[in-house]
Amino acid sequence: MPDVCRTGVPRRTAQDLYRARTMAPPWLTAQEGAERGDLRVREIHLDVGWYDIGFRVVVLAPDWDHIQASYATSDLDDLVATIEKWSWMITRQGRLPES
Repeated sequence: MPDVCRTGVPRRTAQDLYRARTMAPPWLTAQEGAERGDLRVREIHLDVGWYDIGFRVVVLAPDWDHIQASYATSDLDDLVATIEKWSWMITRQGRLPES
């Protein structure tokens, strides 16, 4: 198998596609969030990439060493739907998705 695919992109190459992180809402202090157990006061990362087998979405919290949820798909519509769903869960519902 050649090391380069038809498009000229090297095989076995990961590509970062999208990164986002949360910030606490201005109306919710860190102390109030901690008292209520509201994770919206924490910094949460959403990372999306392309890998050899397809797309992967990962939620990292409280830092890049802790994967809270991970999802892989080769379907673009499924990828976008997962990003939207997980973003909504984190920012509006204040909860982390599960793998």
